Amino acid sequence: MTIKISNTNRSIIGQITEQYAEECTKLIASDSGSLMRRFSVMRHCVLLVLIIILAATTPNTATAQDFGESPEWLQRRRLLDHAIQRRDAIVNRRDSSAMMRLVHPIAESIEGSVVEVINSGRPVALGTVVQKDQSSNEPAVTDSSEKVDAYILTKRSELSGDPIRVRLADGRLLPARVAAVRRASDLALLVVQTDTNTVQSSLKPVTFERFVPLIGSFLISPDRSARV
Repeated sequence: MTIKISNTNRSIIGQITEQYAEECTKLIASDSGSLMRRFSVMRHCVLLVLIIILAATTPNTATAQDFGESPEWLQRRRLLDHAIQRRDAIVNRRDSSAMMRLVHPIAESIEGSVVEVINSGRPVALGTVVQKDQSSNEPAVTDSSEKVDAYILTKRSELSGDPIRVRLADGRLLPARVAAVRRASDLALLVVQTDTNTVQSSLKPVTFERFVPLIGSFLISPDRSARV
């Protein structure tokens, strides 16, 4: 059996509840009283609880008659409030256009540091461009056309064999090979040979910070195409 309470009935219940609450307060505050009086306190309080439970568990749905009785300006206001709530729900999504406009200036600072790893003709993972040990004594490259090595850190278990290629942020595909693996961390180090101009524009090594992010910090993550 389903019991529906209209808005009018809810108002009546509210008045009754307020009346019983006031009476219970007065009776309980009285220290002197007979057994019958204390029984009356208990009876009134139980009735109050039942009324509150009934009002709280009944859905607050308005009937067609209730809407018909509402003035036109109030109906328009309700529709406007509903539209605003829906708009706010969309805008506050993490991938909404408004949120992405805030993120893009930050993401542009690391553009070229993330690549898409392709193995056996299909994308399998993303890779992060890393820098070789700064302590090495190799001479600096001055010729922009000379081939240099670029290193990429990716997920080892996603690699099933050759051929391996990486797609840069500008869409270019470059061949890569596995230079080292660390199975305990499920990491693979890829090496790509390309010219200095490509390294400087599309294979920029990231800088690792030595600090623990605070709880609640935002994380910007690229999608499968290596774009934010």
